[in-house]
Amino acid sequence: MKLFRKAAIKLERKTETVNYDNIGRHCYGPLAKPSQYDMNFIESIGSFCSFASGVTIAQTHYMGVTTHQFLFSSWRYPELDKMMPHQKQKEIFNNHIASKKTKIGNDVWIGQNAVIMAGVKIGDGAVIGSGAVVTKDIPDYAIAVGVPAKVIKYRFTEEQIKALKKIKWWDWADEQIAERYDDFFHIDEFVKKYSGD
Repeated sequence: MKLFRKAAIKLERKTETVNYDNIGRHCYGPLAKPSQYDMNFIESIGSFCSFASGVTIAQTHYMGVTTHQFLFSSWRYPELDKMMPHQKQKEIFNNHIASKKTKIGNDVWIGQNAVIMAGVKIGDGAVIGSGAVVTKDIPDYAIAVGVPAKVIKYRFTEEQIKALKKIKWWDWADEQIAERYDDFFHIDEFVKKYSGD
């Protein structure tokens, strides 16, 4: 029995339902990115994530002697196309992408017009404020705001965060979540009740 809808992400200029292997269950919200191409720059997005309008997950950009795209996109420059070592381009670019993939945990909320830079890891339960530019990793259950984004507080106590990381409610079946719906409103009772599961 399916109690939740599949993740629906609004892509720039159009809306479509996407079911990527590296996006978890029941994520929602209009996302400026990722597009099909941009998903190559994302390691994973966890389950139950919420994205406000205008959120951007930035692509990585290789910087050598030049930042110009001719290093990797010579097809855009026909006069250079025959001279470029395509295989070397591909290897360097793919290695760079692999080292700069963005990872977003479970139950993450990202506010309007926030920008997540390439290679950043955002922990489970984190909240990113509107307009923030995230340039560094954000810990579990942290609230980060500003440019560049800085952690201003945590949603719960250290003990509660440890318990939630152990419980991993986002891995529960939809039926279990529905049955335990009332428990989600009170952190103390929730942790006490499910820490032993």
